[in-house]
Amino acid sequence: MSKIEMLNITKQFDDKGGKVIHNFNLEIEEKEFIVFVGPSGCGKSTTLRMLAGLESISGGELWIDKKLVNKLPPKDRDIAMVFQNYALFPHLTVFDNIAFGLKIRKEDRKVIKEKVHQTAEILGLTPYLKRKPKALSGGQRQRVALGRAIVRDVNIFLMDEPLSNLDAKLRIHMRKEIINLHRKLGTTTIYVTHDQTEAMTMASRIVILNKGNIEQIGTPKEVYNHPHTKFVASFIGAPPMNFLDGQIEGNELTLLDGTSLGQISRDLDHTGNVSVGIRPEDIYLSKSDKGIEMKVEYIELMGADLNVHGQINSADVIFRLDPETDINENDVVHLEIPARKIHLFDPKTEHSLYYSKGVSE
Repeated sequence: MSKIEMLNITKQFDDKGGKVIHNFNLEIEEKEFIVFVGPSGCGKSTTLRMLAGLESISGGELWIDKKLVNKLPPKDRDIAMVFQNYALFPHLTVFDNIAFGLKIRKEDRKVIKEKVHQTAEILGLTPYLKRKPKALSGGQRQRVALGRAIVRDVNIFLMDEPLSNLDAKLRIHMRKEIINLHRKLGTTTIYVTHDQTEAMTMASRIVILNKGNIEQIGTPKEVYNHPHTKFVASFIGAPPMNFLDGQIEGNELTLLDGTSLGQISRDLDHTGNVSVGIRPEDIYLSKSDKGIEMKVEYIELMGADLNVHGQINSADVIFRLDPETDINENDVVHLEIPARKIHLFDPKTEHSLYYSKGVSE
């Protein structure tokens, strides 16, 4: 297994353009499942390609097992990569697709056959070894692509949005398969996705990227409960966090229309305007006519949840209810937002004013 150290990694495609990756610093321990997540164009795939050796590194150092590999060609990095589009050879059978890398390395035929059959058994591909890719489903093709990586017995797997071409049901199934595969093999894995659900359900740690910068690194629970920036708070979570304009005077937190959200028992080195963040699940219907008034604009029944949409002080707000709740469009409701559940952000820097979920009581 391999440990990876990325020290001040930068990427610039030409002298005229700016950097697309800025001072990327990350240590990846052996057997970790790291997920790079962020919106399109944030630099996650470029970073993965630098790890693989498919893109040059403009600055900084990349160490794998205490060996500097900046100039090392891809074939010598002990890395296997799984691509978004499967990258299978259409004229080759499943067996030959999986075996391709081993044949290039001129491994013994008997060893190749043994390794391919072992890999096919792990991935449930044994009945399909004589088929060609066109005769397979999308999920089966993706398993072949995984098999081609597994069979090489490398120390690092790199996966570039491998599930994005699959339908929703198949993505859930393949997430489970990849997680089980990682548990079985224990191979250090770096996985790129724009889907925060994949990141939250698969990662041992998440690296959240925005415009070539690392916004936050942490476990799924840490980045959800303790977002360091407004970007992280809005990107992680579905539905996303709500944001309202507010202000702090003394220990009193109010919305700009004067509605009090209660006392903040923690001393903050900040007064004046704040951005108030609140998760949809942390907003409650008031049992009386007291609370923040909101007119229901529309409702989304999501099966186990009912997402209710409206506006507070011209800001869009979503909150989550039990689907059995009797609530309809155009209803006027009153909401409670517990102060201990609130996140506060500096409106200028968009950094969190504290790194915990909720204010301590």
